[in-house]
Amino acid sequence: WTQPQERHKDPGDADVKVLFMVRKVYFDQIVAGTKRSEIRRAIKRWQTVAGHLSLNGNQAVFLCGSQVHRREIVDLEEWDGAEEYLGRPLSDQGRKDVGTGPVLVFMLGKEAPI
Repeated sequence: WTQPQERHKDPGDADVKVLFMVRKVYFDQIVAGTKRSEIRRAIKRWQTVAGHLSLNGNQAVFLCGSQVHRREIVDLEEWDGAEEYLGRPLSDQGRKDVGTGPVLVFMLGKEAPI
């Protein structure tokens, strides 16, 4: 993935919007502000997305069915695994969703405007 200093630096860059399709239980936590990060496998697709993030103005767009919620992306971290980041074992569903190996953690900020 692209290190922060290698990301787009031009303040005129267009805001980057990243679409996350999430399960209802996670969507509700994100809307409530109790889930402050979104974890994705560090596969090529997500590494490419990470490389397009600008230094600010990034937005996470969460989709659950027809519901949409937006949050600022305030940081991006790479971890050796989701369990290491979370500090606990993954649930069965978490293992299916994220698997093992390196992950990208999109850190979420305040609710973003439309």
